Amino acid sequence: MIKNSKIYFISNITSAIIAIFTLPIFTRFLSPEDFGILALFLIFGSITSQIISLSLGEATRKFYFDDIDFKILNFSNLTVILIIFVLFGILIFIFSEYISIYLFNDRLSSKLIFISYLSGCLIFLFSYQNILFVISERPKQYLLVNLFFNILNPLVAILILINSNLTYESRIISIILISIISTIIGFFLNLKFYKIQLSKNYIKKSIIFSGPLTPNKVVSQLNETADKYISNYFLGLSALGILSISIRIADISKLFINSFLQAWTPYFLKNAKNTLINKKKILSGFYIIISVIFISTYSLALFSEEIIKFLTVEEYYFTIKYVPIICFSIFIIHIFTSLSFNQIISTEQTGSLLKVSFLAFLINIFLNILLIPKFQIYGAIIATMISGFISGIYSFYLGQRFFPISINYSSLIKIILLYVIFNIPIFILVNIQINLFAKILLKIIIVLFLIYCLKKTKILRNNFIREIILLKNKIF
Repeated sequence: MIKNSKIYFISNITSAIIAIFTLPIFTRFLSPEDFGILALFLIFGSITSQIISLSLGEATRKFYFDDIDFKILNFSNLTVILIIFVLFGILIFIFSEYISIYLFNDRLSSKLIFISYLSGCLIFLFSYQNILFVISERPKQYLLVNLFFNILNPLVAILILINSNLTYESRIISIILISIISTIIGFFLNLKFYKIQLSKNYIKKSIIFSGPLTPNKVVSQLNETADKYISNYFLGLSALGILSISIRIADISKLFINSFLQAWTPYFLKNAKNTLINKKKILSGFYIIISVIFISTYSLALFSEEIIKFLTVEEYYFTIKYVPIICFSIFIIHIFTSLSFNQIISTEQTGSLLKVSFLAFLINIFLNILLIPKFQIYGAIIATMISGFISGIYSFYLGQRFFPISINYSSLIKIILLYVIFNIPIFILVNIQINLFAKILLKIIIVLFLIYCLKKTKILRNNFIREIILLKNKIF
């Protein structure tokens, strides 16, 4: 798992670096309203493409490890997805004006509605090729294609911004253009996994597996976008833009987390046999994952003030108070779902995911409507955090019921309490005016003390430290 994580780490750290160094340019050219429009644009495209794909990408991921003719199944699944995309594309083109009026109050034009759908489909197809890279454990090809995507996507947008009067449109043009090229490259690199032969049996097999995932996908996608949509409804595009920037900065931590999660899923599925030795391997891997989640989210939250002041203009400085809370939300959700999702998938209890997502959705909608009018952006962030925490615990319970692993629950409680305790200095330091270098030095000391506490409580394992040192030496 660690070996492949190193390659994914290079890809994701490159993406993080690019996101960090291009953000100052975008925040100088784009207003909060522009970021709000982009958020709505990405919401619609992502939601529609994910929902109508019938979760066939997950079926492809699962059945790669089974004793079947995977090439025929893969071709059949992709063909079904393409047919669905074309048919729904026609419907969205016809009804785009109504969607613009009734769903987005004309804040997203009918043309942007259709382009958003096209963009979402292209990004989904690119992600589908990435699934093939991951499950076949070809991280180097994954690295090649994603470096191309991650570097050229913002670069093309910046070139358009500098050489034209376009604003948010530059990002849209770039996303579509680079997604097309990247998907084509990914497809040709994955040609050996396709055999031009449709199989009704394999399509049926995939749909039977992914069918229960589809309602879950619908609910989870709605849940992920609820805070943005309701924020736009109550607070307007500017507030949505600020929320989007805050989430974008906090999501840098996810790039580090995903480096390990992308290797963690195939590692889990390969070892998902009901033997004591394999379960010990999974447990060891899980402790590595939660250590990465903790350190990644907390480090970004701690240094978020410096990151925001360096990367943005003064207009965006008040996002400093939002990022640490979003980072905690990412942490609290991932420590449960990073294990439970794989437990549920490996035992093919996919119908349970709908229960989890539906619970999260109901709580999220209720809390967003309740809290956003009173607490504005804080309300949206807190609503997402609470709903994610409750649904995460529920998914963890289900995962342990279907695929029990001997986890020391007191360790999970300790890690949550440690994060809460170490969060206190973040909010104190934000309100203290001291020398920049003194503040950074103090924060480095806090991180080192945190690592010491994690090791003393045996949450951070010695083998994790060795692997991180080896990873650093390999890269640098």
